[in-house]
Amino acid sequence: MVVNNKGYSAIELLVVIIVTGIIATVLIVKTSYAFDDNSAGLYKQEVLTITNAAKNYAYANQDIFEKNNVVKVKVNELVKKEFLPADDKDGNVYDPRAKGVYFNEMDVKITKDGDKIKAELVIEK
Repeated sequence: MVVNNKGYSAIELLVVIIVTGIIATVLIVKTSYAFDDNSAGLYKQEVLTITNAAKNYAYANQDIFEKNNVVKVKVNELVKKEFLPADDKDGNVYDPRAKGVYFNEMDVKITKDGDKIKAELVIEK
């Protein structure tokens, strides 16, 4: 009987295809986190950065509370006074959830209660 050693049998090819499929599936599952949309987490971090900048602004400018214990400051002003870094050279602070949306014209409400200062981003609906 003559044996042909020049090629692979259908079973060998099928096994190779199945093993390759299993490896590909494992790799896709293990690396899929890299493609997740993390805009919600980035948004929370950006809001925290803005409110911290507003608090620093308030501590540095205590005179803003002369008439009222609650004041509003635009994000734009925090950038101009260098309490908040801009995301680009034009002084824009981007909303990571949507392209072309900025925080610049949004208000930050700063409240002074005794020695404590609180800040929150005013989100208009």
